Amino acid sequence: MLSKGVGADGLALIAGGILPLAFAPFGLFPVAVLSALLLFVAWGESTPRRAFLRGWLFGAAAFGAGVSWIHESFQFSNIGLPIAITLTVVFVALMALYPALLGYAVRRLRPSSEHVAVVLVYPAAWTLVEWLRGWLFTGFTWLQLGYSQTDSPLGDFCR
Repeated sequence: MLSKGVGADGLALIAGGILPLAFAPFGLFPVAVLSALLLFVAWGESTPRRAFLRGWLFGAAAFGAGVSWIHESFQFSNIGLPIAITLTVVFVALMALYPALLGYAVRRLRPSSEHVAVVLVYPAAWTLVEWLRGWLFTGFTWLQLGYSQTDSPLGDFCR
């Protein structure tokens, strides 16, 4: 199965890299669901440690592509470009810990059925982690999946 091989690491990275396409200015809302599903498949039957790595790869790619503009906001505070880029990289690495810790937790709990995990456990845990990300340490709500669905058929669930 794909989730047992190194190819799943790449799948997690690709899934994270495409996630920002679900948000403005692209607005390809189905990509958000596809991206999360690809990550869930990459977690598959992996060990908790491997799920942590795959979650981090997903987060690094998603936040790296989706919040790369943050380095410009540092420059408004007269921070030089090299330091601004370094701070952005550190920020992305820290934000990637949210999906990494989620991957570790859901694989550590080991749902009895992979189908139940993908359909119920992973999405519910994802929602909880996104809520925590929006609340802890003053919060950072950028790239939360629900926002990508506001103009989609799922939009009524977002209001």
